[in-house]
Amino acid sequence: MRNAQHPGLRNGVRALDAVMLGLTWAAVYALRHEAVDLWRAMGLDLFAAKVLQDELKLTNHLYALPAVLGSWIFGISYVGGYDDLHRTRGNQAIGRALQGAAAGVSILLLGLFTFKQIPLISRSVFIPFTLLSVPAVLFNRWLVVRWLQDRHRRGMNVQNMLIVGTAAKALPLLKTLESNPRWGIRVLGVVHPDDYADSEVSGPSYKVLGRVKDLPRLLEKSPVDQVYVTGQAWDS
Repeated sequence: MRNAQHPGLRNGVRALDAVMLGLTWAAVYALRHEAVDLWRAMGLDLFAAKVLQDELKLTNHLYALPAVLGSWIFGISYVGGYDDLHRTRGNQAIGRALQGAAAGVSILLLGLFTFKQIPLISRSVFIPFTLLSVPAVLFNRWLVVRWLQDRHRRGMNVQNMLIVGTAAKALPLLKTLESNPRWGIRVLGVVHPDDYADSEVSGPSYKVLGRVKDLPRLLEKSPVDQVYVTGQAWDS
């Protein structure tokens, strides 16, 4: 039995998040810089504008960027934001993005406080970035899901499933999976309970691969990603 998700996909999405978060950090800094210039050009509260300009040092924010990206990527990883990308639903993606941002904030602030580098980052950059990091990550997930679904429809990167249960119980699931190829699940076959009386070898849309007693052999020899056990699979 093999892993349901290739590690290369997880690492690729991490890299994509790092790029998107880095662009978000740069965009927030640039917009903040332009806002200060506009503030000064309009002659509004020049003293406050000078204070804000002084804390907006480019070198500080460039030096802080690796720590910011590392904190966010670790936080998203910690809450499972790179797990089960094939099957992540919209509400799960939103929840993990929010949790990842919260974890990233906590990790970064802890590090800055520990090394006494709190003044390194302007709050007027850090707070907007934190808020925008959530939609940035969600946009990445949307791109990844669309890409995966397109590949699934073409029969690529699919997960192989064995269904354990009677033919009557397995058929509704089989029909559902066949009508939703974007889910990326391919049924290799059905495994009947050991005491199943029907001697049927196959059906119109599935193959019977054996009995429950044959599972160890099937899992060893077949490229199985997951096993689905239907209701009453063990009943006589």
